Amino acid sequence: MKTVFVVLISMAGFPAFASDVKVTSFRFLESGSHFSPAAEMCGELVAPTGNPEMVKIISDPNSKGSATYHVWTGKEGKFCSVLATYTGKAEADIE
Repeated sequence: MKTVFVVLISMAGFPAFASDVKVTSFRFLESGSHFSPAAEMCGELVAPTGNPEMVKIISDPNSKGSATYHVWTGKEGKFCSVLATYTGKAEADIE
């Protein structure tokens, strides 16, 4: 009985239904004739839980100018966020 109790307590610290993030679109926003680092990333959870989840986006990962953004998904597990990127790279994961 003690073993089962320890296992249940240790499992309480982990999300019950962790999900992967699938990026559905990532593009630079139109800025006219000059360069703009503004980009939009949209995505969805591979297995949505029906509850909002926090997604962590890192633009320009592994560079000195990287930046972190946080965005909530909707109940359907979808999200969109505007971010700045100078290398054209970004990654998203569950927070």
